[in-house]
Order: sequence, then C-alpha cells, then structure tokens
Amino acid sequence: MRSIGHVEEAPHDGVPTVAFIGRSNVGKSSLLNALVGGHVARTSQTPGRTQRIHLYDVQLAGAPVRFADLPGYGYARVPAAVRRAFGPMIEGFLLGAPALFAVLLLVDARREPDRTTADFVSWLLDAGLPMQIVATKSDKVPRNRRGAISAKIRKGYGLPTAPLLTSAAQGEGIDELRQSIAALAEAAGGPQTP
Repeated sequence: MRSIGHVEEAPHDGVPTVAFIGRSNVGKSSLLNALVGGHVARTSQTPGRTQRIHLYDVQLAGAPVRFADLPGYGYARVPAAVRRAFGPMIEGFLLGAPALFAVLLLVDARREPDRTTADFVSWLLDAGLPMQIVATKSDKVPRNRRGAISAKIRKGYGLPTAPLLTSAAQGEGIDELRQSIAALAEAAGGPQTP
C-alpha cells in the first residue's frame, strides 16, 4: 500500500488504475478487501478514517491493476479544514491520475438516493470519466426488494445502467464486480505504457 496526498505523488508506471469513492460510511475498505480476497485496506467503525489516497497494487484476472481508495465524502469525524481539503485532493486525482480508467462510486443499498451523490454523479459524467455505481451492503436488503432497490438507485441518479449490488460480508456480487473492473480496463485499452 502506498499513501499519497496529491496527484503529483502518484506513480507514473502505467499500471491501470480504478478509483473507489463513496460516502464516509459506505464500506469501501471492506469491499476492497473482498475484491482481493485478503486484508489490504484497514476497516474502521469510525467514518472518515481515510484522509489520504491509498493505492493498492493487485492482480485482477492475471493482470496488474491499481486500486485507489479515495477519502469518503459527506459525514466524517474529521476537522472541517481536513474535509475541505478532500475536495481538491479528490478532484485533482480524478482529473489527473496517470492511467485512471474508471471510477467506482459506492452507495449504500439501504439508503435513498441523495443530492450530494447525485451532484457527484453529474460531475463525473460532465468530466467524461467512465463510471460504475456499486451498491454495497446488499445483504442488509431482503432478496425480494433488491430489484426495486436497484431500479430506485438507477432512477435516482439518472444512470444508463443498473448498479452492481454487492456484499463484502457475504461475497455477493464480488465476482461480477471483478469482471466489470476487468471489462472497464479492457475498454480503456488495457495496461498503459509509462
């Protein structure tokens, strides 16, 4: 794991990079750990623990991929000045990170679509960044409600495709998410040269 505070500190080695972002308590670290099948990201009961960009070099379908864990937005138990610094750090990384091929925007499957996330979706689309919505904690939603939840998230954020429903705790949707990341990387042209 490598931790950076500014996009200029990101490695320029051509490794394809996917960014993970979401509200402070959405379960990014748990999802990252589930994706790699081990413990790479530190989980916490306290929202807002990620205050820098954490980079994890992993193998996905036999190819090197870099996961970028960005600070959460929204509720976080950090000083206001630190929260204000998140915006420029996140924007700078998303617009300038070497070999960034996609952004995975995580939302809690149990929560209603909200204005902050909707604004972020619009910003990502306006910036032309390939994006996939991933709904976490789907195990907390009854199976017979998941179709309706997926439709509500899609409509609430004006998405062209349905979100991926995942559960880090139960492993639901993790293989599908790996496949989606691999497909996004391939669509972007595969590994980049430095």
